[in-house]
Amino acid sequence: MFIAKRTRRVEGLLSVAALDCVSSLLESSDYRDELLDIWREVGDISDQRVYDALEKDEGELLRLLQAVAVSTSATEMVLSLRGRRAQQFMDIVQDQPTSTQLRLCLLHLVTKLSQYCGYQPASLSISDVSCDASEPRFSGSFGDVFLASLHGVPVALKRMRPIWTSLNPDDIEAIRQKHCREALIWQHLSHPNLLTFIGIDNKTFHPTPCLVSPWMENGTVVSYLRKHQGVNVAQLLFEVAQGLEYLHFMKVCHGDLRGSNVLVDNDGHARIADFGLRGGILWVFALDGTRGDSLEDTR
Repeated sequence: MFIAKRTRRVEGLLSVAALDCVSSLLESSDYRDELLDIWREVGDISDQRVYDALEKDEGELLRLLQAVAVSTSATEMVLSLRGRRAQQFMDIVQDQPTSTQLRLCLLHLVTKLSQYCGYQPASLSISDVSCDASEPRFSGSFGDVFLASLHGVPVALKRMRPIWTSLNPDDIEAIRQKHCREALIWQHLSHPNLLTFIGIDNKTFHPTPCLVSPWMENGTVVSYLRKHQGVNVAQLLFEVAQGLEYLHFMKVCHGDLRGSNVLVDNDGHARIADFGLRGGILWVFALDGTRGDSLEDTR
């Protein structure tokens, strides 16, 4: 049975070559999932051909993603995807390791697709968040922050505060899009002076989604400096500058950097927070180095 399925898969891969790069990408992902299912079904397999096939698929997926990124017709086809195929494309981009430059280009595309089709990458969603608080611990111009827990670990739930008097479906969709935009960028940033992204919680304050991050007991750098004497302010400024330098290296402009958007972790180090909430501030640059569309412009 295993050999027969492998034979059908090889025949399928040959037919994929004749498809456009978007269809080829989705079909290649399907066949890879099938191979992994066969692998799990059969059990421990030492056949080198299985490993070779998986490695070949990795290279093929990367090649197809590169082809999609540089093709106008391919990006238009991606933006027309809906339903399962749209979800599949977003998950492929999220799961596939790529270079920084390619990832930024694909990230912009996934953000647009998410807003067009109403889906978000499955890897963004988390469950098992517990929050008993009825009142926020902190409130800002864009939302409220609640203390919650995830598997017994304190986390922060950031719920965007609606500016409308009631939550109609359009209001909820606008909130979802803003959260998804910020989360997509945030998920791919990793630096000791940036607040870590955990995921999106869609259950606690349903239907309003919440961004989840580690709880910073020390609060903002402003409140931290008021409460603690003898703090090395120069070191905190240096850490903020390092975080900002990393954002710029990643072709991301924060655009709203201020004391209330800088937190202090349990070890007294600065952590930049709140990416992409203010309209038009967060930019992703195109592959050629020119300024790309504002993610706010993709609404």
